[in-house]
Amino acid sequence: MKILIVQIGHIGDMVLTMPMVMAIKNDYPSARVHILASQRNYHLAESHPMIDKVLIYRKQIFAIAGLVRDIRRERYDWWIDPKDHPSREGRLLCRLSGVRSSIGFNTPETHIFQYSVPGAEVNNSTLPHPMHCVERNMQALLPLDIQRSEKHLRPMLPVNTHSAEYVRQLLPNQTNGEVIGQQRPLIVCNLSAGGAHRYWRQENWVQTVQQLFSEYSCRVALLSLPQDRHLAEEIRLAAPQALVFPTRSLDDAVALVAAADLVITPDTSVVHIAAAFDVPCIAMYHSLWWNMHKFAPRSSRSWLVHSPAPSDAVQDVRLEQVTQCLREWWAQQE
Repeated sequence: MKILIVQIGHIGDMVLTMPMVMAIKNDYPSARVHILASQRNYHLAESHPMIDKVLIYRKQIFAIAGLVRDIRRERYDWWIDPKDHPSREGRLLCRLSGVRSSIGFNTPETHIFQYSVPGAEVNNSTLPHPMHCVERNMQALLPLDIQRSEKHLRPMLPVNTHSAEYVRQLLPNQTNGEVIGQQRPLIVCNLSAGGAHRYWRQENWVQTVQQLFSEYSCRVALLSLPQDRHLAEEIRLAAPQALVFPTRSLDDAVALVAAADLVITPDTSVVHIAAAFDVPCIAMYHSLWWNMHKFAPRSSRSWLVHSPAPSDAVQDVRLEQVTQCLREWWAQQE
């Protein structure tokens, strides 16, 4: 059986698609699973040991024509598009693909897919308890008679060996002077986010990093996108012990998060990367309640804080909220 999973969204969307791959391989070990990825997220799929092939969607007309040709050559048994909203691109590609059986979001006006994702026709924002994105993605596997199980509710990501070595070389290795040989906890503070309304205030980051050194004697690595490197450098001016982590690739960011004892981050893909390694996470969200349900951290130890309603900006998350979460995390370390 050959299956194509369509995930042409963001990096976090790809991370939250990985449990589907695990579930398919668990129930159908001989199945060949291919991913149709975007230019933003294909790196994660390329390095995943359970994914047999990655196709990349590019928006140029000639690239799309070549992609459709490649898809038709593969003669997929199943096309699975788990999104819970209409996608003009996804529907067009499915229509052109000639695939035997398809699963996706149908609307009352258009019925492109042979099987509708169960429950996808209900907008998550109208539900009293919206499904988490991972659980909703798993709904798309029901036509294959694959049932959701607890072991499939966290993503799995590999760690690139070269990136892991790069992280080991860069991280400060100072030990706690009171316990010889015991390394101090590593806290990764992710500064970047997918939109301006998801960034936390810089002065709050400064106070948090200073607190991590003064009260908890932690190692701190500042993670950011290249365009936000200046934010990390400005925070280091106030907290010189912090490491501004220079990522060369997404693999480096994954390896850094995997090595962490705690991640502090706004609502972005780093929340879900931390979950892949069950790293404790303090995640900051704006007050849109269904979004918090849908994209909540899946680490077994996590803290979700949000801005006060009706604010739709992470910058309004109060410093005291994160400080309280840090106290709770630290109490669990002792």
